[in-house]
Amino acid sequence: DVLFVASLAKGFELLETFAEALSPLSLAEIAKRLGQNRSSVQRTVHTLIQIGYLEQEESSRRIRPSSRCLEMAHIFMRCDTTVDRAWPFLVDCNARCNETVNLSELTQADIIITSRLPSRNPVSVKMNIGARAPAFCTAPGRAMLAYRSDVEVAEILDHRGDDLGQAPVDG
Repeated sequence: DVLFVASLAKGFELLETFAEALSPLSLAEIAKRLGQNRSSVQRTVHTLIQIGYLEQEESSRRIRPSSRCLEMAHIFMRCDTTVDRAWPFLVDCNARCNETVNLSELTQADIIITSRLPSRNPVSVKMNIGARAPAFCTAPGRAMLAYRSDVEVAEILDHRGDDLGQAPVDG
């Protein structure tokens, strides 16, 4: 594909390595997670630090996403018409039931929370905007899958198996 910019894809792939990280990562950890050599990863990390999407802790030299990544989420929130249209309904539902209300979308085989109004109750599952989970094991994901044909559901579940490096699910 002549329009595909591999280095840009490489940068986003590197940023996505932090999705599963519970703490900042070392350069070696990033390289291992990506299956790339350290030199190549170092150049990409350096570039992302220079343009503000990553930051390096001075004491440990470990790397983490910067708040500039959060700005990208804000841009999504500001530009997404579904979130904008759903907001009054989310507020009303939250007020009526006094429970956490989420707006989610199906992306490939996962749901992603695109908007959230938390419960006032002290016991609540902590999932932030942008949280991703397999569609088949979440209430919103199951609701979305329920209105699709068996063929579509099988394709979605097969794709999830591919993402996990597993054989596709037999259906």
